[in-house]
Amino acid sequence: MKRVFLVAFMVFCTSVVMMAKIKELPQAAQQFIEQYYPGSTILLTDCGNSSCKVLLDDNTQITFNKKGVWTEIDAEKTETGIPVSLIEGNALQVVQLKFADRKIIDASQDKKGNKEFELSNGAELKCDANWTVKAIEFGD
Repeated sequence: MKRVFLVAFMVFCTSVVMMAKIKELPQAAQQFIEQYYPGSTILLTDCGNSSCKVLLDDNTQITFNKKGVWTEIDAEKTETGIPVSLIEGNALQVVQLKFADRKIIDASQDKKGNKEFELSNGAELKCDANWTVKAIEFGD
């Protein structure tokens, strides 16, 4: 009986801690995680004055600005990479046509909305704020 109570208590405490971690994040960041990483558990949050860093249970690391907009995503240590559903417009077409067999392992976005994506083969896509691919660079 003590074990059942202890296990139930640990599950409750873990749930409370997870809820506290997600509540630290701006609303837009919470929605981003729910939309693109459904079912993921937040293992760690680190929020400062200008950004929040999040570690998910699949080892994805996401940095959000104070408004909750993603600025960096590192999924190099994950099995699946960054969800393709995150990409839009021309960039999505390029990824689907030329890199369908590759995973997206890293992404960054500047204040103007310009984006860069690194693929598992070393290729980098540079996009403007409208998701138009401006350059494709191949690693050494």
